[in-house]
Amino acid sequence: MGKSLYAKLEEASVELIGTVFTELLTGEILTSPMPEGGTFHFAREFDELCALSSDETVKVGDLLRRLRALSFPPYRNAYFMEGGRRVYVDISLDEEKPSL
Repeated sequence: MGKSLYAKLEEASVELIGTVFTELLTGEILTSPMPEGGTFHFAREFDELCALSSDETVKVGDLLRRLRALSFPPYRNAYFMEGGRRVYVDISLDEEKPSL
């Protein structure tokens, strides 16, 4: 999921640049201030999100959503500890194809 969402955002970015390319070159593009607020996250917070605990109680749907979001090849994000070492988890979901 994470990788496919990224690909969609990348494609939309290319389309957007194409629509304003002339304005970018001539300096005539309209600007607008960034909205106030938002959030900031430290790298350690992402590491905490990536760490899976076998002691954690979680609904299957919540776990699948989390793993889908963290599955972003070639990056190794989700992991659990075994024998003092990280074991990385990467999932791939494959929908059943309709029969003809």
